[in-house]
Amino acid sequence: MRTLALVAVALAVFAVPSAAQSLEGAAASAEKALAGAKASLELKAFTPKPRLVLSQEPPDETGPGQYRPCANRPLVYINRDREIYKDGVRLGRGARDYRASCTGDVAWQDDSGYVYRNAERLGDSVRRFVIAKHTGDVAWLDSSGYLYKNRERLGTGAQRFEMSDVRGTVVWSDTSNAVYRDGERLGRDMARYEMSQVTGDVAWVSRSGEMYRNAERLGWDAGQFKIHAFTGQVVWMERGGKIHKGSERLGSDAARFELAYYTGDVAWVDRYGRIYKNDQRLGDDCAEFKVENDGRILWKDRYGEYHIG
Repeated sequence: MRTLALVAVALAVFAVPSAAQSLEGAAASAEKALAGAKASLELKAFTPKPRLVLSQEPPDETGPGQYRPCANRPLVYINRDREIYKDGVRLGRGARDYRASCTGDVAWQDDSGYVYRNAERLGDSVRRFVIAKHTGDVAWLDSSGYLYKNRERLGTGAQRFEMSDVRGTVVWSDTSNAVYRDGERLGRDMARYEMSQVTGDVAWVSRSGEMYRNAERLGWDAGQFKIHAFTGQVVWMERGGKIHKGSERLGSDAARFELAYYTGDVAWVDRYGRIYKNDQRLGDDCAEFKVENDGRILWKDRYGEYHIG
């Protein structure tokens, strides 16, 4: 019995260092694993090169600088009896569609084809109507092709019309391809136009390639063009590649251009891969580019390097 006890003590003495070694080994393994995890996290936390997104979405209406705050838009609803209410006040019945503005006004149409602003009837036989968000003006087209702004008749034979949300200006064209701002005729033989939603200015090109801003002729042989929403500035290219901002020439051999949404800066590349911001050359060998809303330009050269201009 005594012999067995001595053997057990001896085994215990020899087992202690082995257990200690096992604990030290486990601690070392844990420390190594922790270091490996940290290294893995550091590798995963690297900052990749920015990826160009060339399809730029327009900013949200509530974003900074976008038009003006819309603080007074009314709460409008049509109940199950087809009665229309604005901020709890009944405007009428038989309502089928409505548009609310930031002035507290609402334009709506009933089943009989009448169009209203709030409780005021503006006209009948309405085919389409819009309301300016920041003036409350209502533009509407009747089934006979007469175009109205509120109760004022602007003209006849209207094919297409748009309204400035900020100014309430109506830009429209008729069946003879003449183009107008409200009741003012700007010109004829129009092929295409674009309107600035903020200023109400219109850029348009004639079928013979003459470039106009409102009634002012900017030049000839126009191909591509855009109008800046906040300033009404027109950027356009001649078919031969000369690029202009209004009547100012920015350069030649242009292949493509984009406008910064807020600032109106022009980013463009020529046929040889040179990239420009307005009339300033930023670099060569441009493969891709995008322009931010604030006017900064991110571009990648054909070697894969990224640049900011």
